[in-house]
Amino acid sequence: MNTDRERMEQAANDAVIKVIGVGGGGINAIEHMVMRGLSGVALIGADMNARAQDGYV
Repeated sequence: MNTDRERMEQAANDAVIKVIGVGGGGINAIEHMVMRGLSGVALIGADMNARAQDGYV
């Protein structure tokens, strides 16, 4: 039988963290996280800037 503490620890282990960066500032934040080696997190970026869509960034 699992204790409350064991259930809380299991829930923390099952957590999924996603960071969504939107626009220039959001993309910059995601790039910073990548450069710092952030792991265990899904990083998603969205930018509607025409230059970003052309692969400028």
